[in-house]
Amino acid sequence: MSAAPVPSRAPGPPGPSGRWIAAGALAAVLAGVGLGGYDGHHSDLAIQRTLVLVRRQPHALPGDLVADHALAHPSLLFDLWALLPAPGGDAAALVELGLHAGMLALIGGAVAAAARHLGGGRAGMVAAAVLVVLPRALLAESRLVQPAPLARNLGLGLQLAALAAVLARRPGRAGLLLGLALGVHPTTGLAALPVLGSLAAARGAGLRDLGRAAAALVPVAGVVLLPWAGLGGLAPLAPDQRDWMVLRLAHHLDGRAWQPGAVLAAWLHLGVVALGDRRLLPGALAAAGVVALGGLALPVGLGGLARLHLGYAAAWLAVFALLATLRPRAGRARWLLPLVLAGWVENALVDEVPGGRRPWRAPVLAAPLAPEAPPGDRSAGCLDDAWARVAAGRPVGLALKDGGEVAGSPVFARRWGRRLVAVCGDAAAAPAPPGRGWRQLAARCKHVEPCGEELP
Repeated sequence: MSAAPVPSRAPGPPGPSGRWIAAGALAAVLAGVGLGGYDGHHSDLAIQRTLVLVRRQPHALPGDLVADHALAHPSLLFDLWALLPAPGGDAAALVELGLHAGMLALIGGAVAAAARHLGGGRAGMVAAAVLVVLPRALLAESRLVQPAPLARNLGLGLQLAALAAVLARRPGRAGLLLGLALGVHPTTGLAALPVLGSLAAARGAGLRDLGRAAAALVPVAGVVLLPWAGLGGLAPLAPDQRDWMVLRLAHHLDGRAWQPGAVLAAWLHLGVVALGDRRLLPGALAAAGVVALGGLALPVGLGGLARLHLGYAAAWLAVFALLATLRPRAGRARWLLPLVLAGWVENALVDEVPGGRRPWRAPVLAAPLAPEAPPGDRSAGCLDDAWARVAAGRPVGLALKDGGEVAGSPVFARRWGRRLVAVCGDAAAAPAPPGRGWRQLAARCKHVEPCGEELP
C-alpha cells in the first residue's frame, strides 16, 4: 500500500534573492560615488570627526564647544568608530571612503530587498538601488543620501533595512534594525517609528508582532536614548535656545523657511504613492504627518519636538514614491514620469538645495593634536574654521558652522550665543525672518577677521 501523498504547501511570496540584493548593493556604490560624487570636505564631517576624536581623547580640545558637548550628541557609529585604531594620513582617508562605500551598499541592498518584497523583479531591484543613491534634494534643505560617511547615511540604510523586514513580516528583525537606526542617528530614527509602525499595522501586524519588535528595539536603542534624555535631549527649549535655532537652523527646522518647490515635490511624491502602490500609502501618510509636525514645531513652540529634524521624514516620501514605480505590472511604467518630474522639481526648481552632484573632493588629512594647544577661548575676536580641530589639531573658539549644534542642548546654545555676540557684536543676535541662518550670520560677521587660513 503506497503512502498517502504529502499535501504541498501553497507557495508564499518569493523571498528576496541574495544574489540580486548584492548586485543592487554594488550598483548603489558605483552610482553613489560615480554619479553623486564624494565630498571629503563636507562641513558635517568636520563636526563628526570632532565627536569621534573626543570619544578617543576626552581632553583633547580644551575650551572647544563642540568637544565639550560631544556626549550630548550620541551615536553608536561614533562610539564604535572611536574604538577602532586611529589611522593617520592616507590610511584615514581610505577608512572614510570605505565607510562611505559600506553605507551606500547598505542603502542600496536594503532598497533592493524592499523592492523584491513588493513584487519587483531583478531589474526593479537593481534600478531601485541605483535611483535611491542618486543626488536628490529633499524638503527642509536636506539630501536623501549625503556624499560623505555621515551617521545620517548609516541611519537611513538601517531604516530601509527595517522597511524590508516590515514588508517581509519579520517584526523581530524590523525592531532590531530600527533600534540600531535609533542608536546611530536618533532624530531620523525617531521619525521612522510612526512611519514603519503605520505600515506594519496596515499589513496586519498585531500586538504579538508589536511586542516582538519592541523586545528587539528597546534594549538596543535604549543604550543611546536613555543617556541622551538624561543629558537634556528631551528637555523643553530654553527661550534663548529657541531664538538661536530660529536664526541658525530655520532652513532645516522651520516650515516657514522651506522652499516652495521642495514642498511641491513632497506632495508629488505622495501622489505617486497613492496612484502607484497603495500598500505603501499608510507609511507615506504617516511620513507626511511627521513632516507637517516638524514644520510647525518651531513656530508654535512644541518644546523638544522642535529639536528633531522631523522634516527629514520627507525622505520616506521619496523612497516610497520610488518603490511605487518599480512594480512589474503592465502600465506601471507610466508612473516613472512623475518620479522623474519630482526629482527635477527637487534639483532644478528648488533654489540652492544640496541635491546636485558633488565634485570629488579628497578627505581632509588630520594633523596631530598640538600639545601646547591653548583653550578655545583664545579665538575670541576672530572667526575660526570648524576644520581647524582635525586639520590643524587645535581647539576652535567660535565657528559659524558650530551653530548647527544649538539644537542639542540649551547649555551649548547659550555658550555659543555668548561667543557669537562677543566676536560679531550685538547685531549678530538680532531676530531675523526664518531663512538660511548661515548666510545671515556670515553677513553679520563679515567685518570680523578670520583666525587663520581657511581650512582645509
